[in-house]
Amino acid sequence: MNSYTNILKRESLKNSKIFWDIPKEKVSQLSDDAILERILNYGDMDQLRGVLKNKEDFKKIYSKIRNKKRTNLSPLVINYIDLYLKKHA
Repeated sequence: MNSYTNILKRESLKNSKIFWDIPKEKVSQLSDDAILERILNYGDMDQLRGVLKNKEDFKKIYSKIRNKKRTNLSPLVINYIDLYLKKHA
């Protein structure tokens, strides 16, 4: 597991309510994409700050999620993150 995976796993434990539809023992088996997608859609600002600590890894995973043919990110989240990355990255 790389360090960004560890960051995502740690952030997913801070607010496990965002994984309401997944059994607790299965959350640790989710991909980095799935965890980041949940945090972006349903997480709080502390979780967002946590996943943004490593901007390069964040940008890689975010762009993979963002550029899928069918994404589960809300349009508001996409707009916010795009504006954030334009200004801070």
